[in-house]
Amino acid sequence: MAVKSRYRGRINQPLIIISGIVLLVSSIFIYLFILRGVYGRIDSSELIPNSKLIKNAIYGKEANVCILYSQYTENMLPEGSTWLNDNINTWKKLLSIDKYKYDVISDSTIELGKLFKYQLLILPGSKSLSDKEIVQIKKFLVDGGSVFATSGTASYSDDGKWRGWDFLSQTFGIKFTKEISPDEFTKIHTLRGGLPITANIPAGFSLKVATWDRPMAVEVLDPRTIQASFWYNYRLQKGLTREQIKNSAGIVYGSYGSGRFIWMGFDINSIIGVQEDYVYFDKLFHNCMDWLTYKPIAFIKNWPANYNAAAILVSMLSENIENENNLFPILKSENVPATFFINSSKAENYKNIVKMLPRYGDIGAIVNIRHLSSSNDSLNVLNDFNTQLLKFKKAKTTLDYLTNSSVSGGIPFYSTYDHNTLQSLIKDGYKYIFAD
Repeated sequence: MAVKSRYRGRINQPLIIISGIVLLVSSIFIYLFILRGVYGRIDSSELIPNSKLIKNAIYGKEANVCILYSQYTENMLPEGSTWLNDNINTWKKLLSIDKYKYDVISDSTIELGKLFKYQLLILPGSKSLSDKEIVQIKKFLVDGGSVFATSGTASYSDDGKWRGWDFLSQTFGIKFTKEISPDEFTKIHTLRGGLPITANIPAGFSLKVATWDRPMAVEVLDPRTIQASFWYNYRLQKGLTREQIKNSAGIVYGSYGSGRFIWMGFDINSIIGVQEDYVYFDKLFHNCMDWLTYKPIAFIKNWPANYNAAAILVSMLSENIENENNLFPILKSENVPATFFINSSKAENYKNIVKMLPRYGDIGAIVNIRHLSSSNDSLNVLNDFNTQLLKFKKAKTTLDYLTNSSVSGGIPFYSTYDHNTLQSLIKDGYKYIFAD
């Protein structure tokens, strides 16, 4: 009779665990080896998820916008006034429409320096701020944060005493000139054209602003600040047009330290009028938010506008790069600059020609951001954000080195791009994208 071993069928668990660990480590090394072969040297910080990414994946994306509900300002209002609460509710509505996640914070949050996790601080009619808040807001801007403020920000102290216009002049580079009289029910507010925050709004468009909150006019004093609008109505008011426009700025934007700011001399609840007024104010608000959060802003520009000729000379260097030698004498004799888009993987084989390109125009990078599995041109499956970011970064680094200049533009190899492409270009320091 056969005797069964008591060890028959027993699983060796330690051996399985050790084998699994070996396979896992081997897989990681093979993965990193493949990445390095494709993209070159890669920083480990770009591959390993940080605590913020893990937290966002579990709990959802954190709010990057905060709105100050200033109790100090509310204390100055007449008893029972809902002015501040109504103002903040309007901000909430506009942010929700644009799908921004936000937190409403208190004065103490700013005083304790707990606002640095946010990208954008909104100060809606925050006329009364403490000295501690002012210090922290300036630090926030210097550190790279953005501020969107309205009306007489910080013109009063936390105990309601008049402080003056120092915050406006020191932080926003503007000088108070006057308050708009409430004698007129509305006041025309004219927007300048051709600016990032007024993109796709007709130059000279006039918003109708109610005067019940006494809107403010200022003068821009600092070159880091740009005037985006004015209160002066040349049809009804006297004076030198240029000087009156200069002294009646109602919207300004600019930089403080590494941060950005936008200031409006009126509160957003003051916009009134017909549907067109609200449509264009919505565009203005959307542009302001995009600019403050470093999102791309698209301009639609009539052609040929102020150009001498309706033509752009673009040379695509991906094949037969040596033919550029035939173009150089023409560009030199005609004194016409060109833009050269180069496939960085091919550029290394034509170093002498590539080095000459900056003499004749700008340099751009041709980058293939389509997924390897997308062999069908009609599918246009693009790489994810991190992969596009690495590809554009590698192309720019290579071409910057070979041309000894700065690559300013990028073009997707198949002329197709998405939101990840735009964000990658911005983060990698590109200034524009060129596509069909």
